Amino acid sequence: MAMRIRLFGGNSEPVSANLNNLGWLLYQMGQLDDAEDALRRSLAIKEQIMEPPHPAIASNQSNLAVVLRTKGDYEEAEYFSTQALQQEIKLHGEDHPRVTTALNNRTLILIDLGHYEEAASNYRLILENNRRQLGPDHLYVGFALSGLSTSLTEAGRSNEALPLLDEAITIFRNAVGMEHRYYAMGLALKGQALNYINPNQAMPVLEQAVNVFKQAVGESHPDFARALTSLGRAQFISGHIEAAESTLKKALSIQREVLSEPHSNTVWTLISLGQLVYGPGALQRG
Repeated sequence: MAMRIRLFGGNSEPVSANLNNLGWLLYQMGQLDDAEDALRRSLAIKEQIMEPPHPAIASNQSNLAVVLRTKGDYEEAEYFSTQALQQEIKLHGEDHPRVTTALNNRTLILIDLGHYEEAASNYRLILENNRRQLGPDHLYVGFALSGLSTSLTEAGRSNEALPLLDEAITIFRNAVGMEHRYYAMGLALKGQALNYINPNQAMPVLEQAVNVFKQAVGESHPDFARALTSLGRAQFISGHIEAAESTLKKALSIQREVLSEPHSNTVWTLISLGQLVYGPGALQRG
């Protein structure tokens, strides 16, 4: 980027592209504030030199929406994801992989806002499109399966989610290997679904997810902390009170460092810690 600034100037398309890529890399590393800053700088340049609809603007908006959603800024995330989706439709029509990806990012926010049935309906369409457009073993098919399973789990239908998650985990293992954060994500989602059915079965799955996240992204990443929260809940429901308290406190410490408050993940960890005082069975009741 430093070279491009010298060659083309700070408000150039190459610098904007570099900032977009840098912002996405920072997001993958869990550095959310720096990621947001880079992506906003990138988008500001594009909006000065490009006319919408433009694929680079849409991609930038979609990336920014993902970061904002992760930070808990759902209103602005919804705005940018909607803008990106509308531009992709204008550029490519309804039936295109880029449109499906933009719809996926939009639907993630629906889950965060509690619109589980609408999200599940969207993910069935996304899954069908990805399988047809990209093939049954593509990474994006795994993402769609993960999204659909999350919608079903949150709607109280964990039994329906589990076979979808097994398929997603297989895709992630084959596509990126067992040391990647996407593989850990699949394991974490399966553990969350199992938490509602059999916490004893959930614990080893979640422990594996935590270990993979730790190696793949480090202990300051929000995905690592979220997996810790799920593990802590499983430990508590299974009667491992001291281990649960330690795990949940570690998750909370990370979330308070890397997420805005009140972020839904932080609130979920606080609720879980609060329920410790009510004894075994509190999480099942609440």
